[in-house]
Amino acid sequence: MGEHKKVHPFDQMFFPRRNQVQLPESTDEKIEDGIAGSLFNHPFFQNIDIEALLENADKLFEAIDELKPLFRKMAPIVEKLLSNIGKGD
Repeated sequence: MGEHKKVHPFDQMFFPRRNQVQLPESTDEKIEDGIAGSLFNHPFFQNIDIEALLENADKLFEAIDELKPLFRKMAPIVEKLLSNIGKGD
């Protein structure tokens, strides 16, 4: 029968495995040899859904870009507050 591997609880929680039957890969769908191919074939990435990981990273960067104007507006206020606190010593 198939080999059953233990999955770390963190991996189960954040990177759930999809219960899908894996179809044989065609030659077009195989990962190219090279840096990326050897990296993602590493056993560490076996239980990680790379597509979901990259999608979440993209959402994170979009959120950071949306917060940049707020940080730019708040920076002078924080600097003034810190300078006033420094003068009080």
